[in-house]
Amino acid sequence: MEVKMKYYSFNNVASVYDKTRSIPQKLVDKFLQEIILYLQKIFKKTSYQVLSLGLGTGRIEAQLSSQNLQLFGIDISELMIQELRNKSMDYTPFVSIGNVTSLPFRKKFHASLAIHIVHMIKNYKELLKETQKVSKSLIFGDAYTAAYDNPIYIFFKKTLEKNSWKEKTRGFTCNEFKDFLIAMGYEVDTKEYTTPTQIPKNEIYESIRKKHFSSFWDIPDSIYKKSLFDLKSKIEKEKISINGYYNTNSYLKLNFVRF
Repeated sequence: MEVKMKYYSFNNVASVYDKTRSIPQKLVDKFLQEIILYLQKIFKKTSYQVLSLGLGTGRIEAQLSSQNLQLFGIDISELMIQELRNKSMDYTPFVSIGNVTSLPFRKKFHASLAIHIVHMIKNYKELLKETQKVSKSLIFGDAYTAAYDNPIYIFFKKTLEKNSWKEKTRGFTCNEFKDFLIAMGYEVDTKEYTTPTQIPKNEIYESIRKKHFSSFWDIPDSIYKKSLFDLKSKIEKEKISINGYYNTNSYLKLNFVRF
């Protein structure tokens, strides 16, 4: 019996992905540093080949690509890849369109990267199997700026629930995936970094209004429109300002596993 799987394509947010998922350069630099240090420590080479799973626009991963590091990528979204190719880079990654749970590569990469994608994949066992097949190690984790503790976002989530929507689990969190790997007998080394940052309030509101957050994509239009109307009414009634900036934090969490 053929099992039909649901894939989440980011085609509809490709043009705004980098803007709405921006990470402070301080954390991007820390990301680059940690990846390079890990590769040098484990493999002790002068050049490396790395595969990025769900590379998309190459928001932070593309900056790894250099004279000494060949970066390959795979993503299911053609428009996300196009955004990557439109960028000016000294060393452009080699990118394929495809599914990260069915990798088309034969070679053994020094590492596979799975940054901010594990939570989108239900078939985590197949993800592990595929990365083991093509790489000597796996680096997975998250890189994000938290908009979810903003009062406007919190009210909207509560309104969705009030209007009969219940959020569905799509995949493992990185912590759950880490626990799974440890239970399998793997050693997992974790690095975590946090830095204060700001998000324009109107950017959070626009991301809600235009359904930029992937966690909202499964919500029926009728529920979403009703909840959006309720949010607009609250903003107007209570004269809530959506101008200025919201103070929050950006996070980088990396887990290193050698096969």
